[in-house]
Amino acid sequence: MVITTGGKVLGEAVAEVEALTHKYLPAGYSYGFAGQAEAFKESFQYLIMALVQAIVIVYMVLAMQFNSFLHPLTSCSLCPEHGRRLRAPYVTAIPFPS
Repeated sequence: MVITTGGKVLGEAVAEVEALTHKYLPAGYSYGFAGQAEAFKESFQYLIMALVQAIVIVYMVLAMQFNSFLHPLTSCSLCPEHGRRLRAPYVTAIPFPS
């Protein structure tokens, strides 16, 4: 985590600067980020691209395993349900069954 001189995380500082520039910068002017802020935005774009590629690869592997293009969709549609079941004991403070 990168902390700026104002005690804010870099992502918060960038968002605040963008909000201020949209509010106070006159039309026709432009702005840009450099240094760590530029690297932060670039790495976040790569992270999103990697996530999309991972989803496509998982779908392709499942399609090969099921020999169908429809069955991976039904299988992946159940994934959010599994995540909710795993988080439920932590949210409701009910212990896992033994």
